[in-house]
Amino acid sequence: MTADVCDTAVKIYKDATCLPVFCPVPRRPGKGGVFDKEKRLIRSTLLLRHNFPSGVKSVDRPDLEHDPAVKTERIVREGTIGETESWLKGRYIFGGYFFYHYGHFLLETLTRLWYFKQFPDVPVIWISFEGDDFADWHVDLIRQLGATNEIICLKHQTEVESLTIPEPGYVISSRFWDCQVDALAMVRGYAPKAGKKVWLSRSSLKKGVILNESLLEECLTASGWTIYQPEAHSIADQVKMLADAEEIAGIEGSALHTLVLMPDYRGRITIFDRVHVSDFEMIADKLGVSQRMIQVQRMSLHIIANTWPNEINSWWKDIDEVLGHLDVVRPSYAGQAIDQRLAAITGSVAKYFGAKNCMELWPEHNTAAAGLAGLQRYLITNRARFDVAAAKQSGVNHFDVRPDVFFATACLRAPIDLFVFRAADEGDNVEQTFYGSLDVSHVNSLWIMDIPVEDAAARKPFERIMNSNPALSAARIQGSSYILLWRAIRSLAVTSLEWLRRQDLGQGAKWELPTMSLNDVAKQIEMDRKKNRSNAL
Repeated sequence: MTADVCDTAVKIYKDATCLPVFCPVPRRPGKGGVFDKEKRLIRSTLLLRHNFPSGVKSVDRPDLEHDPAVKTERIVREGTIGETESWLKGRYIFGGYFFYHYGHFLLETLTRLWYFKQFPDVPVIWISFEGDDFADWHVDLIRQLGATNEIICLKHQTEVESLTIPEPGYVISSRFWDCQVDALAMVRGYAPKAGKKVWLSRSSLKKGVILNESLLEECLTASGWTIYQPEAHSIADQVKMLADAEEIAGIEGSALHTLVLMPDYRGRITIFDRVHVSDFEMIADKLGVSQRMIQVQRMSLHIIANTWPNEINSWWKDIDEVLGHLDVVRPSYAGQAIDQRLAAITGSVAKYFGAKNCMELWPEHNTAAAGLAGLQRYLITNRARFDVAAAKQSGVNHFDVRPDVFFATACLRAPIDLFVFRAADEGDNVEQTFYGSLDVSHVNSLWIMDIPVEDAAARKPFERIMNSNPALSAARIQGSSYILLWRAIRSLAVTSLEWLRRQDLGQGAKWELPTMSLNDVAKQIEMDRKKNRSNAL
């Protein structure tokens, strides 16, 4: 699109009425818009996003009425005009709709930058979306891009004496004019610096995150990558960091739209798919950037109603697959020899009770489940410091994720016979993980839990679990830090006594577990199971 064509894409309206946008129904298109002096909607001011099911189809003037390839999403609908509350005399330029969000601000709020920066003496008005207003960083970015116009964000119905409305230079999924490319350029001419690789991290965000990204970042750091959290830096610093990088990679998100501020970038970009927004492809194609969009299997947490797809948290099923796309190898850890007592207990329990599968949680320096040949085995940990590649090659299912996150996802088809809870750290959500394991257990499932007698911090979550679940019984295995837990209804008298002790002491009761040999524990479990069956009859 040449500059002279852009110059013709402008219309001037006298006594135009600007109506701020509000959403009567959450997460639905808002009502607002701009109207001429006869109170007729100026359709070119509605915020439209054009998507093409068959892929990216760059068009300058989509035929919204007749082109079947165009799928239109209207974000702003015609609103109801009431009494005008304020008036602006003189000439103004319509900037569009103000979005606080970085990506939408960069691409859509600034979509008419190509025009208004040519007229620095003319104020620019934006229509507020849901009452939002410019923050310092929004203004700072506009100034760094060379626009010195007065900035006005309308929050009330306002009549404008003379309103110049240029067409947008950027429309999601369909339009990116040359003049808008030039207008957004903050830096130009940087050459890639050999060996500089930057990962744009989302790990400190709250929504739309990959929950095991931090583990990937550990591996990337060990391979010389820079882990960069853009939200902690100014936009100018972000551009400075990225402009001369040999490689930029990250999870699909707004931080990667910073590319439009450095249109001469000639490194390589790798984007791991999250919601697959076609704009990334359109922008890269327009700027001639070497870019890959890669899909890696993700497991989504339970979806909450009224949540946008790009706000749903998930986790990568296989970190090694992500590393492979970046030509990075997971650091090699020697690990430690397994505690022979744990190995003997795990092997004996699995054999005696005929377990067909075993799930080990939080293994850190070694693994007990990997040694149980013939069983379906699962390792769930976000901090493995042993050779997981060898475990995977032997048929173990390994998931690089926190156990509580794993259980918040529908991953398993068959219930688990034997759970092995390794020593948990203070930050681990042991209780939530245990209750998650109940969802994938059955009536005869068993839990081996590493809870040292002298570790009061480790005992507290276990004591809360026991105090809240009279249908569970447990015993410490003699000569070890391991507890075996199973389903068996304890005496109601004991349950009442513990409740009274909690009331008297004002705190959780301490369970004094019996200490028994492994054989005696096994016998007790068999007796309790027979009692359970009798009660069921």
